[in-house]
Amino acid sequence: MLLRCPALFHAPATDRLFRAVRPLMTTRHPGARLRMTEYRGVVTATTCYDSQPIHDAFRRVDEDTVLGAMDLRGSPHPFLFVLTRDRAH
Repeated sequence: MLLRCPALFHAPATDRLFRAVRPLMTTRHPGARLRMTEYRGVVTATTCYDSQPIHDAFRRVDEDTVLGAMDLRGSPHPFLFVLTRDRAH
C-alpha cells in the first residue's frame, strides 16, 4: 500500500511507525560482504553471503539499471535479474 501511495512515506505517522519497527529489521551481525571479484573474466562488485553458498555479481547497464547474476554453488547456470532505480522522488 505504501508503494502505491508515495505521499504516505512523508506522513508523520508513517515516520513514527518506521522508527518504532526499525530495530526489528536490523541486525548486529552482518550477513554478507560487498567485494570486488572476477566473474566470467571481468572484475565486478559482488555480494558474498556468509551463511549461504551464493554470490551476486553486479554490472552497471546504465545510470539507472544494474544487471545481477546470482551464482549459486551447484547450479549449472546463474539466475539473472535486473535492478532499476526508482526516480519517482
